[in-house]
Amino acid sequence: MSKVFFDHLIEIDSLKVHIENIVNDNEEKVDLWNLVDEYINNKIIGAILSELNEEVHEEFISMFLERPYDLVIIDYLNERLETPVQDLIGVRMVNIVQELNDIFGIESHESHLKQSLMKKQKK
Repeated sequence: MSKVFFDHLIEIDSLKVHIENIVNDNEEKVDLWNLVDEYINNKIIGAILSELNEEVHEEFISMFLERPYDLVIIDYLNERLETPVQDLIGVRMVNIVQELNDIFGIESHESHLKQSLMKKQKK
């Protein structure tokens, strides 16, 4: 996976476990992780751009393309966004993880608990 400034804000352990269990071929795993990585990056950058003033889009994109791993980008964004970028990414990641879980057919722990409770109530 590529190294970007928001990597430390992303939690996808359940997805990692699932992919490790369903894909045996290492080359396929690499290809799949590249797709997941690209999907997450596109969604996060899109979310940032939707909240960022259009006047600084070009500057942000240039900065990101030159040094995608640079944590200075977080400070840059926090000076220009109404919501701290960490919060923006955290909220967006909840949706992204759910989208990826749906794509891969992974049931969230919360969803599994709800279904278990519903089954018990029916009895």
